Amino acid sequence: MTASALAATAQLRIARGPPRTFVVAIAAAGLIAPIYSVTLALRVSHVSEVQLGLLEWISVPYILVGLVAWFRRPESRLGILMIAGGFAMGLSTLQFEHQNHLFTLGAIFDIVPAALFLHVFLAFPDGRLRSRFERALVGTAYASAIGLQLAKLTLGAGS
Repeated sequence: MTASALAATAQLRIARGPPRTFVVAIAAAGLIAPIYSVTLALRVSHVSEVQLGLLEWISVPYILVGLVAWFRRPESRLGILMIAGGFAMGLSTLQFEHQNHLFTLGAIFDIVPAALFLHVFLAFPDGRLRSRFERALVGTAYASAIGLQLAKLTLGAGS
């Protein structure tokens, strides 16, 4: 096969939408995650209904709309970014858990959704960052979101 034929084949593979089983599995996980978050919040007393409502109001639509975007425009990375943003928001609710390892995972993801939302905003509409400045800004946002949370946990502020 020639290089141009390989490139055309690779382009076709990239532009194909996700398998329906992926879409169904991600949608199911996207709908099960809020149920877990609600049951978790009901077990602890320090989570307000407003805080929980805002978390679910952001995570569920991001996952479902991300699935639609990925299915309808598979060549764009925006849908996958939106799905990641929704699940990152859901993972941040694990910091309400009393088990140390789940609390730590949730605390690490506490600010990651903000970096993901910045990434989605700057990468709209095709899911790609266009300039070196945008890549540096988004990379700094991810590094700060995770790094500052790890520093906070190391210093014992999250306990």
